[in-house]
Formats: sequence, C-alpha cells, structure tokens
Amino acid sequence: MKPVWRQSKPYKKEHGKRRTLDEMGYRDLKNKLDTEFSLFVRLSNADSNGVVRCVTCGAYHLWNDIHLGHYISRSHDSVRWDVRNTAPQCAHCNSFRGGEQYKMRAYLVNRYGESEIQAMEKWADMVKTENTDSLRMKIIEYREKVKMVKLEKGL
Repeated sequence: MKPVWRQSKPYKKEHGKRRTLDEMGYRDLKNKLDTEFSLFVRLSNADSNGVVRCVTCGAYHLWNDIHLGHYISRSHDSVRWDVRNTAPQCAHCNSFRGGEQYKMRAYLVNRYGESEIQAMEKWADMVKTENTDSLRMKIIEYREKVKMVKLEKGL
C-alpha cells in the first residue's frame, strides 16, 4: 500500500495537453522560470549568429549548446534569477570544473564592478522566497524579453 502522501495526485495531465501557468505548482513554476531566464541570458550574450563565448575558458558555442553558469549557487533564491549572478559557461566548465567561481567572479567584477558584486553577495545571504504569483509574473516577463532579444538579433 502506498503512503498517504503518494495516494492523491493534485493534477492529472491529459494526453496531448499542455498545462497553463495557472495549473502549475510551485516546483514546476520554478523550473519553468529557470528555463526562461536561462534562454534570456544566453540569447542576450549571443552575437547575431547565435554564438556565445564561455566566460571561463573562452570557447565559442551556439547559444543553445551552452549552459547558464551561476556564481552564487541556485539554492540562494534571492539571487537565483539575478542577471549579475549569471553568465554563459560551456558544459565542461559548468559541470566538470564546478563552475570555476574565481574566474566567474573575475568576469562579473569586470562587467558590473566590484561594488555591485559585493552588494549581490550580501543580498545572497538574505532569505527570500517567491510565491507562485511572482513566479508566474517573472515567467511572463522573461518570455517577452526572450522574444525581443530574438527579434533584435534575428535568431
């Protein structure tokens, strides 16, 4: 017999139908926002041909073949979707080299300035949790930003 918490299913997806944002739970909304935010950052760092440079090793990749690296871990929700905390990284640097935080930090300081990065590091220690409505609004915001960047760059 299944435990009580596994017996009831809050939503049953019908075959062939996508769920709307209103039907998604907190975890699904966070995953969806991660996807939209990643698309935005990778596309905004791409050139008109869709090529992006890894900030840690310098290798060139297509925008859809590169990862989104975080300087401060994604477990810190207060800076999880902060553009100052992220940059494109190749899969090798992001996964196998552990993100190489010291190189990532040097890149971010060069791009945003030491004071901005220090402020972000302090902000990361704050406890901030998003509610489902704010996640939905951010998803819609980043979807629009992705559309605009794609139009601007012709991708």
